[in-house]
Amino acid sequence: MNKKLLVGAIAMAITGLAQAQSNVTLYGIADAALQIAKTPNGNVSRVISGGASGSRWGLKGSEDLGDGLKANFDLQSGINVDDGSSGQGGLLFGRRATIGLSGGFGAVDLGRRDTPLFDVLAAVEPSGNGNNFGMNDMLTNATRGYARRINNQIRYETPNLSGFKGAVMYGLGEANTVNGTDKSLNNVLGIGLTYSNGPLYLGYAYQNTEEGSTLVSGVTTAVTSHKYNTLGASYDFTAVKLFGMYYTDKRDLTALTSKIDQRVYAIGASVPFGASSVALQYGKIKDKVSRITGAADAREVALTYQYSLSKRTTLYASYSDYRNDNYTTALGGFTAFSDKFFDTTSSSTASNRVTAKSSALMTGIRHSF
Repeated sequence: MNKKLLVGAIAMAITGLAQAQSNVTLYGIADAALQIAKTPNGNVSRVISGGASGSRWGLKGSEDLGDGLKANFDLQSGINVDDGSSGQGGLLFGRRATIGLSGGFGAVDLGRRDTPLFDVLAAVEPSGNGNNFGMNDMLTNATRGYARRINNQIRYETPNLSGFKGAVMYGLGEANTVNGTDKSLNNVLGIGLTYSNGPLYLGYAYQNTEEGSTLVSGVTTAVTSHKYNTLGASYDFTAVKLFGMYYTDKRDLTALTSKIDQRVYAIGASVPFGASSVALQYGKIKDKVSRITGAADAREVALTYQYSLSKRTTLYASYSDYRNDNYTTALGGFTAFSDKFFDTTSSSTASNRVTAKSSALMTGIRHSF
């Protein structure tokens, strides 16, 4: 077939599909930044994807089934703008892949998506949801912290009840009982309760991952579960918006190497003025485990500036500083460094992480569509 005729046929097919499925929305964010970082493994200058918001594209839509009932879907794919690769380990729709029903009863979704715990933490980030210079990035770095997205979710959300909303999800680990494997292995329970009314936001979330047994130094050690709790709040005084968060991370093990008992405190503020806004955040991780080399505490300070060129395009700049008071891989300390600032695999050793620090300057552009 003539190439021009083929292109024309494809264009007509896409146009016809779009008209027939007018409730399907193509959306996304393209975000890239220049970063200059100082780390224990040396200094680096590079272009990164998702400095302020994770780059992505997605398709979502709904069908009205009558009597207030709707069928909904949302497919969201992560993109690394710096090199064009797929995010989330190469998953096609790694950010979200859900289908469900909604109505007066609330909403039910099946598939992969964020957890209620992430929803609450993201709501109290002074510089915005999903950035690479806030506490959420620190808590979900590649080597430690809670899982932001869970596969095989069954999730229910209540309707808005005078500002109150609730969410409960259960992610199936899909383990079988071959060779005595606990069928609850990797199952995840998540609960979220929020209140939003005018300038006030309050949120609480709980997450529990059933980990079954873990092999530590050649010995199988029983793990009850890995539990997370968080409380978040914000209040908008118009001239300034204040934020606060308290987070706990507990994992019970007899082996010191994998036992976790940590508390996280964070406060912050954002100040809008015209098309600009400035946000400041301070966070502290306190380690409650008596490790041989001392507590694996960490702290983070971040300052960000954003300027809106339009409703969809924003310029931003940030400075972030991460420090570990004490850290060694063998003793289960917390890696304070964001995975965007600090390479925990390439030429990284325990010796250069102890009392190590990392900082980064970043400036970039974000466009939503």
